[in-house]
Amino acid sequence: MPDRERAVYYGYLHSEEDHGTAVEAAYEALVSWCVDQGRYLSTVFRDVGISSYSLRRPGFTGLLDALELPDSAGVVVIDWSHLSQSKSVAKRLALAVRRTGAVLLLRDSTLPTEGTSTTSLA
Repeated sequence: MPDRERAVYYGYLHSEEDHGTAVEAAYEALVSWCVDQGRYLSTVFRDVGISSYSLRRPGFTGLLDALELPDSAGVVVIDWSHLSQSKSVAKRLALAVRRTGAVLLLRDSTLPTEGTSTTSLA
């Protein structure tokens, strides 16, 4: 993991529907949170209009590629639903991030665990 001074973070946003204002609001919230936390946010990758159950995500694939770059430290998302509304898909995507050696930071919640209902995490 790079030192805090040089650490580069990447954002990720997912939305099944293309609600431009909601996606932009989420983007702004992510940027603001990173500034408040003192994290350098390089790029925010997006998958808009793609099912929560799909693992075919061009934005997420680009994110994984970026995590291979020097000084990459981690991924920031608003909450677990920006990975997927599906608990099992969210876990698979989180594992893919962690396999790169990067951390996954969620602004508003933690990742779903076994036995946790999705409605309690909304």
